[in-house]
Amino acid sequence: MTPSGLYQVVAAGGAAAGLPRLHPHQFRHSFADSWLSAGGNEGDLVRLAGGGPARWSTATKSTAERRVREAHRRMSLGDRI
Repeated sequence: MTPSGLYQVVAAGGAAAGLPRLHPHQFRHSFADSWLSAGGNEGDLVRLAGGGPARWSTATKSTAERRVREAHRRMSLGDRI
């Protein structure tokens, strides 16, 4: 299957499921967010999923702010005293 064919299959499936703007790269973003939210580190993510750090920086930026807020909530000094 070509990259274009994969895109078409995912887009058509997404549209049928009520997700009209679904594209294959969103699965990569979702995987990266899930991995990092579960405590995985970026170096392991890059090695596991391929690509260089520059490629992953855009995938991780989109959800980094949410992860930072969650980490602060878990590790806030005021909550541990």
